[in-house]
Amino acid sequence: MKDRNTGKKVRTKRAKLIMRIVGGIVAAAGIALSVVGIINFVNFDNGLRFLLFAGLPMTMVGIFVFIFSFQREMTRYVVSEGMAELAQAQAQATAAAQAMIGGTVCECGEVNEADSVFCKKCGRRLHAVCPKCGATVDADSAFCNKCGAPLGSADGENDGDKNL
Repeated sequence: MKDRNTGKKVRTKRAKLIMRIVGGIVAAAGIALSVVGIINFVNFDNGLRFLLFAGLPMTMVGIFVFIFSFQREMTRYVVSEGMAELAQAQAQATAAAQAMIGGTVCECGEVNEADSVFCKKCGRRLHAVCPKCGATVDADSAFCNKCGAPLGSADGENDGDKNL
């Protein structure tokens, strides 16, 4: 089985190389014929004007064959780039949808259930408790949204709780 795959890879590489060479040669010949045809067309010489009409399609065929030989590489690049973008968009959409239905979004971007105390991905504390009134506030809040008391003290007493 391994020898069969190796043989197939060698044949594929050889076919790609042939397509690149043939495509380049056909495109170059098409360009040369097109140039000769254009020169004759501009000089109103009817003898070789047909080369323009033969050279342009020949150029395009050569270019298409050459580009087709890179199809697998182009597909791999598009898929690898597209998958990263798709995963990022999916994460953002999931976070937005869950936040809309009442989830709590952590600093790391993970969406947790509304009643979660710690993030399920990074373990950070999602909520803090106001030392003055006992209200539950977001862990990244600097002040209580109920009484306005500062949540972090000067000696960093509550700062350690935020990052647990």
